[in-house]
Amino acid sequence: MLTISVPVKEIVPHVILPISQQFIHRVIRDLRCDTLFKNKIFFKGDFTHPSKSTDDEHNPLINDNRLECEIQPILDRKSQKNETEKASDTIGPRFSIRTVENKIPFFADVETQTFCNIYENSITLNLSCVMYFKDRNAAYDVYNRFVNLYTNGDLMCVQDFVYTIPIPEDIYTIFFMIHKMKGSAPEDFMKYLRENSNGYISIDIHRNDLNTVELVVRKNTCKVLIQLELNSEKPTADKDNHAAKTYNIEFTAYIQFNKPDSFFIRYPLVVKNQMIPAEAIPVPVSQSYKQPFYMHKYFDIQRALKDFETLKPVDVVKFPWYDEWIVPASPLREMGYTPFFTGIVTLDNLNDPDGKTIIDLESDLDGRKLRQEIIDTLKAQDKLSLYPENQFHIALFANDYMVEPGELDLIDGTKLIIPFKNIDKVYHLVLSEKEIKYGSFNFARGGVHDIITNRQ
Repeated sequence: MLTISVPVKEIVPHVILPISQQFIHRVIRDLRCDTLFKNKIFFKGDFTHPSKSTDDEHNPLINDNRLECEIQPILDRKSQKNETEKASDTIGPRFSIRTVENKIPFFADVETQTFCNIYENSITLNLSCVMYFKDRNAAYDVYNRFVNLYTNGDLMCVQDFVYTIPIPEDIYTIFFMIHKMKGSAPEDFMKYLRENSNGYISIDIHRNDLNTVELVVRKNTCKVLIQLELNSEKPTADKDNHAAKTYNIEFTAYIQFNKPDSFFIRYPLVVKNQMIPAEAIPVPVSQSYKQPFYMHKYFDIQRALKDFETLKPVDVVKFPWYDEWIVPASPLREMGYTPFFTGIVTLDNLNDPDGKTIIDLESDLDGRKLRQEIIDTLKAQDKLSLYPENQFHIALFANDYMVEPGELDLIDGTKLIIPFKNIDKVYHLVLSEKEIKYGSFNFARGGVHDIITNRQ
C-alpha cells in the first residue's frame, strides 16, 4: 500500500467565497430583503478583488440598495472568535485529531482497497457587512427583524452549506490507472468514479477557462458555527448636506468551519497482478534515494565503503521501499520472530494450468543479495524454513493473511514454490529471524542491529 497527500489548491474561489455567499444569501432571505439586494451583493477584502460600484447596466450604485461585505480570515487559532479546537487537539502544525478520526472517505474502491479522503483544518472568517437602504422605513423594518431573528452575539450552528473543489491531477491519475489496470474501458471512467463515490465526484466547468472542464468533488459542511453582532443600536443615516442619502445597518459575522486542507489517498501497489506504473507514484522510486541497503546487516555490504561501521541500520528492508504494508499480527510475532525483509510478489505462468511461481532467494530480491551466512543457514534448514522453531523463517502473505506452510514448497532451502493463480490478491514474501544465538554469530539483537558481524 502507498499513501500520499496532495494539497488543496484555490481555496478562495472554491471554498471561502461559496460559503460566504451562501451565508449572506441565507441572512437576507431570513430578513425578507432578498428582493432589495438582488444582484447587488458585493464582496471585497483580503480574499477577493474590490467590488465594482455599478450594476449590470453600468448604473452607479452609490445611492442604491446594496450590501457590501469585506472578508478577512482569522488565521491565528488563539484569536479565533469561536474556538472549537485546542492546541492539544492537533497533530503537528497542520492536522486536527478531530478531523482525522472516523473520517469517511469520499471515494472507496473496496475491490482494490483504494480510499481517498480530504483532511480539514479549522478556519474562522470575519465578515464585516453593511446594508445600504434608500428608504428609511425599509431600513428600520429589516433592523427590527434582525433583532428578533438573531439574538445579538449568540452562537448558531448550520449544516447546509455546499462547495466543490477540484481533484488534483496526481489524484485522478491514480484513479484512472487503477481503473485501467482492472481491465475496464477508458470511456467508463466517469461511471467508475461515480459508483465508488456515491455521486460526489462530477465534472464541472473550469472557473478560469470556460472551454475546460475539471473533475470536482462536492462537499457538505458538517458543522458551521456562526455568530452575528449588530454594530449600532439603530440604522445610521449617511448624510450629504443634511439630507440622508442612505440608511445603513452594519453587522459583523464570524463564520467558523473546517476548510479542506489536503487530499489523502491510500491505494495498492499491485492491481490484478500488475505493479502500479511510475506515473501513479508521485514520489522518487530510486531505492538508493530512500533506503541504502548497505546499511542492513542481512545483505551484502559495499566493501569499498569507508567508515561504514558508523552508519545506523534500517529496521526492515522493503521492496519496493515505498510499500507501507506492515506484517500483520501472526503466530510469527508470538513465537519471537522479527521480520527483516518484506517484498511484493507477482505471480508467473498464469496461463499454464501446471505453472507455478518460483522465487529464488539467492537472486530474486530485486537485485539485492542475502549474506552468504544466511543462504547457508536456509539451505541447511531446507523445507523447515517454512515452519517455526528455526533460526530463519520464510512466509508468504496473501493480502493480510499468512499462507499455511503446507500450501507452499521449498527446494534447496532457497527456492520458494507458489502454486496460486488468484490475481485479485496481493502477495508479500516475508523473511524473519528468531532471536537465538549459535556459534560465533549473533544475528538478532532486537531483530536488526549494526552491519558488522560479531566474531569472537
